[in-house]
Amino acid sequence: MEAIIHTNSPQGCSNQPLRIGPIIREAVLLPWNYPQHFWRLLALPVTLTTLVYLGEYWLLRDAPRPIGILMHLPHLLIFSFFAVACHRSILIGKHSVSRFGIPGWPHREFRFFGWLIFIYTIGIMLLFIVSEVVIQFIDFIEPFLGGGFNELSIRLLGLNLSLFPWALLWLILLGYLIGRLSLLLPAIAVDAQVSLRSAWLQSKGNGWRVALLVGWIPTLLLLLEKTLSFYINWRLGNQLTSYSLGVYVGIFSASEALIRYVLFTIEVALLSLLFLKLSGWHTNLPPKHNF
Repeated sequence: MEAIIHTNSPQGCSNQPLRIGPIIREAVLLPWNYPQHFWRLLALPVTLTTLVYLGEYWLLRDAPRPIGILMHLPHLLIFSFFAVACHRSILIGKHSVSRFGIPGWPHREFRFFGWLIFIYTIGIMLLFIVSEVVIQFIDFIEPFLGGGFNELSIRLLGLNLSLFPWALLWLILLGYLIGRLSLLLPAIAVDAQVSLRSAWLQSKGNGWRVALLVGWIPTLLLLLEKTLSFYINWRLGNQLTSYSLGVYVGIFSASEALIRYVLFTIEVALLSLLFLKLSGWHTNLPPKHNF
């Protein structure tokens, strides 16, 4: 199989404005154009994520908050293995990964995992800074304009939800920062040299477009997924007997894992396409025609 994206001819790094529509369309169509390959790549991460969900539900429902935070690490590790296989499939070709995306010695995957944690640590630090500034600002203006700035109550899908309008500012800034820095992740997947500075410079002139495609759109998809999952869990959970609860939890966990990784496939494809268009990278590996 040739590289899914033809990358065997050099191209210059460009700061010309990106066309967002064609990139989104190509990323969405990639899994459908190569379904057998991508479904095989989904099998292992969906299975492992389902097992982690079940472990969290049955063993860690009443765990302290720090333990709950640490449980994000297995999800990030599973995603790292999947994302590396997906990036390499798109940028180099199916021949660059094993049939189910299982690597040999996973040096590349753990390097990806380390950088992923580093990028999100920067995002958490940004959260603390923005939160402190917002709190100080609200405390200053609230005596003049009255209350209601900290929380907004809305009714959605029959549920009363509390929203924090100022959190939107953090999500916008986080999406912009992570979107631009994430360009180093596909570089790691294809063993290219990486640095935060090079990732940032690659998206120069296209910062908001990159933020939209790999920062804000994935954030909105995650919020949608969590909202629907919470609603389905709430509606069906109230109607279950203790006998059927275990079966329901298993089916729900598997469904949520599958939906999440189908969306991840599109998100990784978006990032691969952006990296290809902005970095000037090209593969030197000869294509293999085994598709």
